[in-house]
Amino acid sequence: MPCFALRDAAGVSAVIVCDATTDIYNPNVVRSSLGCLFSVPVAVSTNEEVFLWLKTNGIKSYAAHLNAKKYHYQENLTGPTAIVMGSEANGLSKA
Repeated sequence: MPCFALRDAAGVSAVIVCDATTDIYNPNVVRSSLGCLFSVPVAVSTNEEVFLWLKTNGIKSYAAHLNAKKYHYQENLTGPTAIVMGSEANGLSKA
């Protein structure tokens, strides 16, 4: 399930869902988004297409990981930036 709370918590301008395993308009997803689903642009695509789009558009990517060496607030996230997050159950994929 996408983390729509990121808009309110971190001021993101969009959410991209890669290789979705659930319908983002499922009533449970809509309810848990607390309405952010309707106020944040959402795109659904494949990992490969998104990685190519990020690279083509010069967007820096940072992966969120429990064993990261730095916290997100220790990084320079100015400019076009993507924060890559895995699923709640499985974390980041190998891609």
